[in-house]
Parts: sequence; C-alpha cells; structure tokens
Amino acid sequence: MQAHLDGRLRLHWSAQVQVLSDPPEKAAPVASLQHSEHWLMHSLLPLLTQAREEALLNSPYFVPGTALSTMLGDKVAAGVALVHAGYARAVPALDG
Repeated sequence: MQAHLDGRLRLHWSAQVQVLSDPPEKAAPVASLQHSEHWLMHSLLPLLTQAREEALLNSPYFVPGTALSTMLGDKVAAGVALVHAGYARAVPALDG
C-alpha cells in the first residue's frame, strides 16, 4: 500500500476482470420481497456457464447453494479448473 501511495507502484487495469457483487440491500430483513435481477447470481451464472478453461472466483463470503454446487461440479467434470483454498481445511468441520 505504501508503494502505491508513494507512486512507486502503479495500478494495472484489465478488461478481462470483472468485479461483481450483491447490493447491500440484499441483507435487509425484507430481501425476499425485493426484485433479485440485480443480485450477483444473475451476473455470475452466465459467466460460469460460458467458462471453457477456468473461472477464478475470489470471495470471503462465497457459499454456493445446491444448484450452483451442482453446476460447478459439472464444470469440473468438463475439465474447467475449479480451485478452492483458504477455507478448504475447514470444510470437513463445517460438514458436521
């Protein structure tokens, strides 16, 4: 960070990277009453479906539901790279 602030490190921009997120309102108590077309999955699913070699996801909060887990498993079976790290050691403990 200091190198960036000092001007020694420049930002690198890429047209191949997209930042996607849910709106903060998704956490509202009435989220189930909201229109979900702006939620992350509506942007993420088409990108994952189109992936032919790899899909890189970086999120501290990524918790796929059943349908997304199945789709990601299908991608792995098709040879599309899927890597999880960081939390991987905790998965057995999370399973109960």
